[in-house]
Amino acid sequence: MLNFRQFDYESDSDYENVVACHLAAWPDSGNRIQEWKYHDRVRPKKYYWNRLAIEKDGQIIGSCGYNEVWWNTEVDQYHMGGTVHPDHQQQGIGTAAYHHVLGILQRERKVASVVIDSREDKPGALKIVEREGYRLISRGPRSELQVETFDRPRFAPLLEKLQREGIRFTTVRELMTADPDWQHKLYELDWVFSQDEPSPDTPTKTPFEEYVKDTLESPSFSPHCWFVAVDGEQYAGFSQLWPNHNNLDLLNTGWTGVDRPYRRRGLAKALKLHAIDYARQNGIKRITTENEETNPMYDINMQLGFKPQPAWMTFRKDFA
Repeated sequence: MLNFRQFDYESDSDYENVVACHLAAWPDSGNRIQEWKYHDRVRPKKYYWNRLAIEKDGQIIGSCGYNEVWWNTEVDQYHMGGTVHPDHQQQGIGTAAYHHVLGILQRERKVASVVIDSREDKPGALKIVEREGYRLISRGPRSELQVETFDRPRFAPLLEKLQREGIRFTTVRELMTADPDWQHKLYELDWVFSQDEPSPDTPTKTPFEEYVKDTLESPSFSPHCWFVAVDGEQYAGFSQLWPNHNNLDLLNTGWTGVDRPYRRRGLAKALKLHAIDYARQNGIKRITTENEETNPMYDINMQLGFKPQPAWMTFRKDFA
C-alpha cells in the first residue's frame, strides 16, 4: 500500500532513509544527512515549506517537498519536487505524489502557479510535467570537465595579463582573516549575479542574515576553494567550488561571476583556472557546473574543455 505521511524532522531514521533514496536516484548529489538537517533547521519559519515521506508497504521509498517561492517576485507561486527510489520508479508513484501534493497546496494556499525542476535524463518526471500541462520556462545545461585532460599552459597569458592590470587572486579563507567585511562583500556580489543571470523571473534579495546562515555557515561551505578576484579593496568576482561528500573525486561549481565594471576582461575564465588548479592539486578528477543556456558562462566553460551533460529544466503551470 502506498502512503504519504509527514516527514519527521526529529527522526534520524527518516533522514537516513529519505537521503538514501535521494542518493540512489541522484548518485552525483553532494549533500549528506548533516546538510539536510542543517538547512531544515535554519530555514526561516516565515516561509511555507514542508516535506513528506513516501512509503510503500511501510518502507520509505522516497520523499516529496513543496514550498512557496520566496526567491523571486512572483505572487502565490509554489515549487514542488520529489524523489522515488529507482527500484520503485515507473510504477505511477511520482504521479500519485504530484497529485497528493497539489491537493495539499490547493487546500491550504492560494495557488497562482507551480514550478517543477527536472533533468533531461529523467524521462519519468518529464512525462509527468508534459501530461499535466506544464510548459518549459528555463533550461540550464550542465557540463563536466575531466581535470586530467585540461590544457593549462594555453591560458597562462591571460593570468599574466590580469596580474599586470593589478588583479590579485585569493581565497575566501585568506580573506576571512584579512578583511573584516568579507561576508558583506560576497553577499553584495552574489546579489549582482542573481540579478544578471538570465531567468524568466525577477529575483528578490535574500536578507543578509539568511544568506550567511544558508551559505557561509553551511556545513558544505569550503572557504579554501572559493576563489576571489580582488582589485585593491574591491571584490571584482568570485568562483565557488563545493566539495561533493558522496563522490570525493568530484567538485560541484556554484556561482562564477564578475562584477559589472570588470566584465569582458577575462576574469571569469581566470577564476575558473584557479578552481581547476585547486582540483588538480588535490586529486580531483571531475568538476561539474550548470548554466542557463543563454548565459555567457556556458561558452566560457566550453572553451575551457567542459563537455555538455543532460540539462536541468524548469517547468511552470498557471492555475489562476
